[in-house]
Amino acid sequence: MDELRWILLGVGAILIAGIYLWGMRGSLVDRLRKPDHGLDDDPSFQLERDVSDPLERVEPPLKKAPSAYDPETAESLNPPVDMLDEESERLNLVLTIMAPADGHILGLEMASVASELGLRKGRSGTLDCYPDESGGGRPVFSIANVLEPGSFDWSRLDAARTPGLVCFMRLPGPTDPQSSLELMLNVASSMADRLGGRLCDDRRNRLSQQGIEHLRSEVAEFERRRRLEALRRTRA
Repeated sequence: MDELRWILLGVGAILIAGIYLWGMRGSLVDRLRKPDHGLDDDPSFQLERDVSDPLERVEPPLKKAPSAYDPETAESLNPPVDMLDEESERLNLVLTIMAPADGHILGLEMASVASELGLRKGRSGTLDCYPDESGGGRPVFSIANVLEPGSFDWSRLDAARTPGLVCFMRLPGPTDPQSSLELMLNVASSMADRLGGRLCDDRRNRLSQQGIEHLRSEVAEFERRRRLEALRRTRA
């Protein structure tokens, strides 16, 4: 009798354990079937993730940048230089052409080379370079004698001799300042080569590439100041 009781108690315990485990199994299955309500399903988290994701972010369209060139603006910033009066700033540029060491530049040879380069004999005894072949108006630059008084006597060129020539230009002139400078550099360089001399700066030192760039920068700065001055006057 006691043995049968223990058997029934064991069977009952096993049955209860089985029922408990079955109930746990059903709960687990239900949890697996239900959607996960973690951070991925949280609307606030989803929105934040979409905003931070560079592939999902929608950038606002960029506004088209205004053109850097505006004809009206460009004209107002670059008024004609001839709007300035005689009190405006001027720039004097000087180059020299020096004869070979212990030598001289002869008058007739100088006149011949000058004619080949399109220079004209001026009334003041200088060689003048004009913007065109007509030779009218104001010269772009002139060439004089380095010796006092600086002028040449055209009637006595056969006896003339000098250690050097001086090229001088005053800006603004009849042509664009940078173009005027390049013209003087080219003509002076050609003249120095044909006379067997050397192209030098205003202190009679050989003109280097650095010296040429310095002249170009000086002219560019001069143009900038002139245009600012013209703009200031138009707005006054």
